[in-house]
Amino acid sequence: MNHTYLFPNGSILSNTVQRTLNRVFKNDDVDQLSEIIAEGIAPNSKFSNFNVKTCNIFSTNTPIISVAAYYSALQCITSLIQIGVRIDSKDFNGQTVAHFAVASGNLECTQLLSNFGVDFSDCLFIAADCGNFEMFMWLYSTQKTNLSSRKDDRTCLLHHAAKSKNMKLTNYLLKEMESCLTLSDIQEVSAMLSNSNSEYSSSPEDSDDSSDISF
Repeated sequence: MNHTYLFPNGSILSNTVQRTLNRVFKNDDVDQLSEIIAEGIAPNSKFSNFNVKTCNIFSTNTPIISVAAYYSALQCITSLIQIGVRIDSKDFNGQTVAHFAVASGNLECTQLLSNFGVDFSDCLFIAADCGNFEMFMWLYSTQKTNLSSRKDDRTCLLHHAAKSKNMKLTNYLLKEMESCLTLSDIQEVSAMLSNSNSEYSSSPEDSDDSSDISF
C-alpha cells in the first residue's frame, strides 16, 4: 500500500512535531506514536538535531528511531521497526541508533536492538564518555572490540572514561590497558581526574535532562 506522507522519509520534521515526538518517546507512548504516523509522519523522517552533551553526541539530521533509543522507548522502537524503519539509518555525522541506545544507559534497550540486528561494534567510546561501567562491559563482552583503539585525536578509552569521572571504569581500564598506555596518557588522565570542574558527570542519569539534551 502506498502512503502520501506529510513529512516523507528522510525529511526534517517541523519543530512542533519534534517536540511532540520527544514527549511520546519519553513516555514510550506507542499508541500516540501510531496516531502520529497515521497522520502522515514517515517512520524514517528525522529531527533537525538532537544532542546528548554528557555522552559527547552532537547530532544533526537525527533519525527518529535514534531519539526513541536514547529515551529507551522499547515499545516505540519495536513498533517503528515493525513498520519498516531503517535500523542502519545514520545522522549527518554517521551516528546510528546504536550510539544513542548506548548513551541511554539502558541495557534492555541495547539488547532489544541487538536482537533486531543492530551493530554495536563501534560504541565503546560512547559508553566510556557516558561513564557507564555496566554498558561498557556488556559491549566489551558481546562485541569484537579492541581496548587499544584510539580516536583521531589520539585519545584512548581511558581518556574518555576519566572525563566521565567514573572511577570504577577508569580503574578497570588502567589495569586492562596497562601494556598499551604511554607516559603521556597517564599524565593526561591524572590531570583530568584532578580537575574537579569537569563538565562531565558519571552517568546519563546524573544529568538534568533539560540541560543535557537539546533538539
